[in-house]
Amino acid sequence: MKTIIILLLIPFGLFSQQDSANKNSLLLGINFTSNYSYRFLTVTEHLKYIKQIRDDIERARFRPAIGFNALKSITRRIDLELGLLYSDKGYDDFSSNVINANTLDTGSLNSSYHYGYLEIPLKVIYKVSTGKRKIYLSLGISPSIDLNYKYYYTYIESNGHQIMGSYSRTIEESHHNKVNLVLFSGIGTNFNLGKKWIFKIEPSFSCSLSSIYVNNDELSEYLYSIGINTGIYLKL
Repeated sequence: MKTIIILLLIPFGLFSQQDSANKNSLLLGINFTSNYSYRFLTVTEHLKYIKQIRDDIERARFRPAIGFNALKSITRRIDLELGLLYSDKGYDDFSSNVINANTLDTGSLNSSYHYGYLEIPLKVIYKVSTGKRKIYLSLGISPSIDLNYKYYYTYIESNGHQIMGSYSRTIEESHHNKVNLVLFSGIGTNFNLGKKWIFKIEPSFSCSLSSIYVNNDELSEYLYSIGINTGIYLKL
């Protein structure tokens, strides 16, 4: 825990002498986001049928993200925020008329794809208003490190019986990029909770700038999330 805090604070030391009025404006916080998670697909001409099939059966899903943040005031209107975040991304699919290869029974298959990422977002925050009603805009970028890939399924047989299972794959087995770049943006507000604490709420959008697949020129998949980020910060 101490190591994480030290790493989060390193960049802010660069600004500690620039604005004496803000020298104590350092905040540490914990954030939670409930994200509406899905993906963009781009394919070559002869794979358009695959995109059509996936668009028909795959659906967005709410997924969580949680992490730590350190925020430093640079000027009266500009803050710099660095975080360490674990994010569960992905989507579900719902298929009917699926044949069980073992029993030849025809049923339906519900699947859930989970991509676990460690992200280190660096954001610039611009305070649109600094009065009682504080409103800000944020824009940032982050490396997104692929930690794991998990697949869960429920097969429902024609007689209603359910077969459930799951499996995991390594990055190499799933042919995923180990590191992607992710763009973050948002608009939010914050409230003082006494003299030491601040509560923040921020509708946000994030999208990968690179495909999750390695060396696949025919099919590219870009994960994105739309969510509400909430956080509580301690003034140091």
